[in-house]
Amino acid sequence: MDKADIYLASFASVNPAEWTIVSMERSAPNSPGEIKLPDVCMQYNVKCIQLEEMFRELGETY
Repeated sequence: MDKADIYLASFASVNPAEWTIVSMERSAPNSPGEIKLPDVCMQYNVKCIQLEEMFRELGETY
């Protein structure tokens, strides 16, 4: 997780009902190394979706 991810997750956690984070990362809660953004979002009840899911929610096709 880089610095930008930390700020993004912190910002969204202030009002998680209003924000959704779109990430290319996949959850890896048992990863011994790097903490993944979807796992941080889950901890703070911030919605985090994949790019494909964002397009689906917006009704876009590609």
